[in-house]
Amino acid sequence: MDVESLYSLELVVDKLYIPHTVCRFPAIAFRLLDFPTILIEHVESDLASKIKYKISRDPYYEVPEQFQDLKDKHGNFLVKKGKSCLFKISTKSLKAHLTNTPLYVMILDSFEKVPKLLGNSTLPLDEVMGEITEDIKNMGHTVPSVHGDKGLFKIFSLMGKEIGYIVMGFRLLSLGPGLIPHIPDSAIAKRASEHNVISVKPTEEHVFREPKPVTPGVQAEKELLSTHEMGSMTEPEKQDALMQTVDMCDKQIHVALSVPENEKEKVNKEKMSYTISTQTDRKRDVE
Repeated sequence: MDVESLYSLELVVDKLYIPHTVCRFPAIAFRLLDFPTILIEHVESDLASKIKYKISRDPYYEVPEQFQDLKDKHGNFLVKKGKSCLFKISTKSLKAHLTNTPLYVMILDSFEKVPKLLGNSTLPLDEVMGEITEDIKNMGHTVPSVHGDKGLFKIFSLMGKEIGYIVMGFRLLSLGPGLIPHIPDSAIAKRASEHNVISVKPTEEHVFREPKPVTPGVQAEKELLSTHEMGSMTEPEKQDALMQTVDMCDKQIHVALSVPENEKEKVNKEKMSYTISTQTDRKRDVE
C-alpha cells in the first residue's frame, strides 16, 4: 500500500446549464488536492479571439449575457470535451486525502482578459477510491483498476445559491508502479508541495558554561579595574558624558561666587576707602 503508484484522472464534460448568470465563454476548471488545475474551455482560444475581433469592429454592438450560438435549443452549453491527468502517489496517502477532500469543480467566464469565477461544485471521490483499494488488496498493484461515475451535479454561486448544473463523468485509474520508469517525468503532474521545497540549514549549537565562582572582594576589584580601563581606552569624542574625566592637576581654577546686593555695596565701599587711603599715603611719601 505504501508503494508509489501511477494514477490517471479522466474528466469529460457533457453540458453546462447556468441560465440566469452572465457567462459568455464558459470554462470548467478541476482541482484535485494540490495537483495542477485541469481546464476545459468551451470556446477555443483561436475562435474566441475571432469573436472578440468582430465585436470590436462594431462599436454599436451590445454584447449579450450569453451567446445563443454556443447553446442548444434548451439553453445548455454543449461542451462535449474532456481531459486527463497523470500523477504518482502512494495508495495509502491518496485514500487518506480523498476521504476528507473532494474534487473541486469551478465554473469560469473566460470572455474577459482575467477569467471570472461564477460558481463551483464538488465531486466526492472517496467511494471510487475505496473500490480501487479493494481491487489492490485482492489482485495487487500490478493489475490496473478503473472506477468512475457519471451524473448531474449542482452548481452554486459564491454566496451559496444554486445557479445551475453540470452533466459530466469521471474515472480514476490505478496503473501501478511498473509504468513510472517508462513515462517521461514531464508528463506526470507535480504536486505544489514538491515545487515549494524550503531548505533549512541546521543551527549551530551554543554551549553555555556556568561562570566560575569569584569571591566578593576580588569581584569588586575587577569591576573597578574594568571601569577604569573602559574610561581610559575610549576616545574623548566617543565617551559618554557621565563617563568623561578631566585632569585637574596643576591647573588654575577660577570660581565665581554669588554675593547678595547688600554685601556687594559694603565690599565696594571698603575697596574705595582702601584705594583713597593708599593714594594719600603715597602723596605724603613723595612730599
